[in-house]
Amino acid sequence: MLGSEGVAAIFVRSFFPKWYETLCVWLEAPGVVMEEVAMWYNEWKGRFPIEISSLHVVREQLMRALLAMNEAQQGLRVNRQPAPPPPPVPAMPLIPGAPLPPRAPPPSLSHLSFKDVVEMRAREAGIVYAPQGNKFYDGKRVFTFGRMSIYLDRNVIFAFNVETQQWAPIALDHLLSIC
Repeated sequence: MLGSEGVAAIFVRSFFPKWYETLCVWLEAPGVVMEEVAMWYNEWKGRFPIEISSLHVVREQLMRALLAMNEAQQGLRVNRQPAPPPPPVPAMPLIPGAPLPPRAPPPSLSHLSFKDVVEMRAREAGIVYAPQGNKFYDGKRVFTFGRMSIYLDRNVIFAFNVETQQWAPIALDHLLSIC
């Protein structure tokens, strides 16, 4: 039977390249409405079972799309380079009970998290950055960032647009400039 890693590998090789190309074409279209793109992204993201969407190779593809959306929102040209091929899916041990190869060690904890960077940049700019009580969106804690409501999802900032009543990705520098 095909496990989650195998299914994810199929998505990464067959689905995501076409999905990403569609996203890029849309982002480069004149008059693109970023709120619609964000809704489309969130709808697709929600279609993956957690067993698939939580895998590193799938999270990388979703992050790549978010980065393209951020680039487009900043008026930059979207990177259309194909993603590097995923590492091969490890084969199941041929001998029942044989040990699996060791996993790579977790990243060093000495590096700042994205949340730490956002907090540090807010503090440097004198902008209030604090959790909004017990408020959550899509399972993520909502924060006050100056006059905006934001949440963080996989190193991407989403800000709430009061006019459209939608969450949309926003670059940290842009967020700092409007707060």
